[in-house]
Parts: sequence; structure tokens; C-alpha cells
Amino acid sequence: MTTSLLLAAMQIATAGISRPVIRAADTTIVVDTVALREAARPAVAAPRVAFDFGNGLSAPVAARTFEITVNGAPSAPAGARARAVSAVPAAQLRIVRSPDSLSTELARRAVEGARLPEVTIQLPAENAAAGVTVHLYDVQVMSSRLQSNHDDAPLRERQLSLDEAIDQLGVDLDEAQRQLAVIESLRKREMSSSLELARARASVAVLTRKIGIQRERLALLNAELSRWTPVQEESILAAGRVVIDER
Repeated sequence: MTTSLLLAAMQIATAGISRPVIRAADTTIVVDTVALREAARPAVAAPRVAFDFGNGLSAPVAARTFEITVNGAPSAPAGARARAVSAVPAAQLRIVRSPDSLSTELARRAVEGARLPEVTIQLPAENAAAGVTVHLYDVQVMSSRLQSNHDDAPLRERQLSLDEAIDQLGVDLDEAQRQLAVIESLRKREMSSSLELARARASVAVLTRKIGIQRERLALLNAELSRWTPVQEESILAAGRVVIDER
């Protein structure tokens, strides 16, 4: 098959697919990078919770997971409304985090029923200027529970798989770079075509991009593993009043 027929066949096979192209002096090569379009998104910071035990808000601590439920005002006759409001909290907050120096105080408050003046939770977004802060007032600690955490097993398995994939891609990239060097040398002596040179360069570019994506995934996974602890604490809070601030 001649070069023109080969290029025509490639154009028909890739019709309707949006792909980047690499242009050489006398031909065009379509580089299939559809599988590489999942660019790593910037990591979003973990939600952070601060507690006021009567001496002002503590330093914010990271929460692994959280759940906020805001309850609507009950519809009741005026005489019974005060009793209904006292029975139904304005909001409930469930947070899971690593145990720390605040754990003992939270457990004590749960046992004694002592309330906290305020609890705040900062909910960051991808855009640093679009976060939300939830203020809970007159807060009661409904429960505080410690439990084992085995979430690291699948994370470490993914870590091993990514390490293996990066190693294999590194081997493939070394070979592609070696072939590119050979073709560039032959091209200088007009012993290879511009089509072969463009293909070799495209192969190196694709493998380089693949390694970059896998390394970004590994960095995100390592960050998640760094926050893992063998024990985690679940706290459930109920608030008499809630205020939501959007920055």
C-alpha cells in the first residue's frame, strides 16, 4: 500500500474522533491519546472541624468523612412550638477523624451531657475562594465512638499496582527513546522517512504523558495513605442553632 493510501485509510478509521495530531514535514500522523484524557484533578483539602469547649475555638482538625443534616422548623401550634423546638435539633453533624487530644474531652461531654458553645466545620472547594463554613451553636455530643480502621488494605494494593505500572512504563519509555535516537540518526543520513520519525516522537510523548498521569495518581494515593490511622473516631453532634457562611 502506498503512503497516500495508508494515510487515507487512517483518516477513515479515525473519522469523527477528536484527537491531537503531530505534523511532520511531508505527512500527518494521528496520535491516539483518548485513553490519556483523564488529567489528574487538583486535590481538595479535607474538611476541618474546630471545637469550642468554653475557651474559644480550638485549632481546626481534619475530618476523614462528615455528614450534616439540617432539620426544618417544626409546624406546630404556638403553645407547643417551644417544646417541639427543644426536642428537635436544628442540625446534626457526624464526623469521622483520627483520635487526638480532643477525644477525651468529647467523650466526657457525651457522658455528662455538657454542651459546647460552638463547633465549626470548614468545607473547602476546588476553588479556594468558594468554601463554606458551617457554624453550630449550643452543641450536644450525642455519642463518641472509637473503631478499628482497615481501609488501608485496598489502598496499599493500589499502591503496588501503580508502582508496577510506572516501572513497566519506564522500561517502555527507555526503549521508545532508544528507537527515536536511532531513527533521528538515520534521518540525518536520509535513511528513514519523516513518517517514521514522527511516529517515534509520538510514541515517546504518549509514554511520557502516561508516566506523568500514573505518578500523579500515586501521589494522591500516598497522600491518602499518610492520613490513615489504625483507629478512627466517630462523633455525632446535635446543635440548637446553625449558621452557614459561604465565602
